Amino acid sequence: MSPAQLGVLCFRRNVPGADEDEIAQVNGALVQRYGASGDGLVSSTRLRGVYAIRLCVMNHTSTENDVRKVLDWFVQAPLPAPAAEPQAAAAPVPASAPSQTDPIADGWLGPPQIEPERLAALAVFEGVPAGQLARIASWGRELRVPAGEAVVRRWQAARDFFVIVEGSATADRDGELLRELAAGDFFGEIAALDWGAGYGYARSATVTAATPLRLLALGPADLGLLMRDVPAVAKRIERARRERMGR
Repeated sequence: MSPAQLGVLCFRRNVPGADEDEIAQVNGALVQRYGASGDGLVSSTRLRGVYAIRLCVMNHTSTENDVRKVLDWFVQAPLPAPAAEPQAAAAPVPASAPSQTDPIADGWLGPPQIEPERLAALAVFEGVPAGQLARIASWGRELRVPAGEAVVRRWQAARDFFVIVEGSATADRDGELLRELAAGDFFGEIAALDWGAGYGYARSATVTAATPLRLLALGPADLGLLMRDVPAVAKRIERARRERMGR
């Protein structure tokens, strides 16, 4: 995907007929599977806003044969099955039911701070079943920001992801207005999703409350759970990230 420079090569597995969201999902799963194999470790990056696998040769004993083994693995590995879209008829998960795989348990600090039905009215969560909305509410925390105060500043290293529940905000870079944000909009996905990926992005813009804000804040791990469990929301977030990275 780019010319090799020093010890760094960026590539990815082609998936004929797939869109960018599906290609990123498949390659991300392959990166995790390769790391779990114990044969080696690769990371990921974004080139012009699209997902790429990043191979960085650092061990002085590595040879051309070692590099070819990595590439061959990604050529030959069976493609993971795409995540299934949530079924409308699926039984809702009670907000109080702990997950067997999630860290600790849902809502372990108490009841959600933001009502699940309030989330249902936001565009980013359109079509998400009530049971999943209850889980999302239990993962996040409420944050209130007065008008005129910055929620995040450009170049900060913080990693939280934010959804505007009430109010409006502006995003700017060095004084240039990038966009206006309202209830249902979100920001912070670039830094949050790249957390722990072998590199990291600082905040790319400053977001300031234009009116008093009520926000749902999710940490990187909780955002990862959200995108794993609700593919429709994951696609909306990934689409926004590609667009914003392109700018």
